[in-house]
Amino acid sequence: MNEKLKFLGKRQEKIMQANSLRLRIRGTVRSLRDLLDPTLPEEELAGEEIAQQALELADKVNELKTIVAAINKINEILGPY
Repeated sequence: MNEKLKFLGKRQEKIMQANSLRLRIRGTVRSLRDLLDPTLPEEELAGEEIAQQALELADKVNELKTIVAAINKINEILGPY
């Protein structure tokens, strides 16, 4: 297999992973915003659920950063189009 084709395939796979992860991140952000309702008294906030989702968000963002770094590395290897 041509090396360039191999890297183009890997890049496309990573782009699809990043797009999927971005959607999941947006969903988690929306969910956190709903849970962090400013009209509720502090004692009624779902603290444990907020904490759990915040940790999940952090993990997803870190995973996205790793994927984006891999895409950038592949782009560097492929060079200008």
